[in-house]
Amino acid sequence: MHFHFSRSIKALQRGLCGRLRAPGFTLVEILIVITVMLLLLTIAGTGASGMLDTLRMKEGMATMRDTMEQARQAAIISNREVIVRIYKTRNEFGEEFWRGLELGVMKLVTDPDAPGYENPSAPGYKPKFERVRAVENLPGGLAFHPSPNYSLLLDSSQTELEKGLEQGPDGVQREYISFRFSPDGSCNLPTSRKWTLTLLKASDLKTGSLPPNYATMQLDPATARVRIYRP
Repeated sequence: MHFHFSRSIKALQRGLCGRLRAPGFTLVEILIVITVMLLLLTIAGTGASGMLDTLRMKEGMATMRDTMEQARQAAIISNREVIVRIYKTRNEFGEEFWRGLELGVMKLVTDPDAPGYENPSAPGYKPKFERVRAVENLPGGLAFHPSPNYSLLLDSSQTELEKGLEQGPDGVQREYISFRFSPDGSCNLPTSRKWTLTLLKASDLKTGSLPPNYATMQLDPATARVRIYRP
């Protein structure tokens, strides 16, 4: 009788252990699940980052196109030259890139009693620049490529482009390059050249060559129209 009782106890123990182990997971199974979850999170993060880069690039392209079109329309409507300035400005990390766009006109003060009047006949006289639209920086992380091979509109050796320094709202001197839109709907740039401006992530400038994700704007001086090219 003792023998049968012992067998019954062992059978009961095996049954309980089986019930306790059935719903659980082994260490290997848990590690597999964790690995798969990490892999899925990595894939999702990469996809989200790529989507964000694409959206920013589209926003930057729209900024370029809209700036040029606004300058062209303003010159035609106001029947006066409108200036586009491209600025080298600092980002949130204090790094300087060509990334700012501004529209303005040259203001000629003819009244000797008016504030800021300067004698136009004086040596070195130059009308004051008056902004009609504040500086608009490219979306976060984007910049214009400084190489003339990709951005002829930033080639300081081109005599048709105006270069200079201006004190920004933060009191820091910032470099600019500018060109003009005329009332007849053209630009003051030679039609023999393809005037380009290439947009990319500022972090990609370190590679020295164009990355897979970039956009190049080509400005036609004769019509002041722009075309955007993507790889």
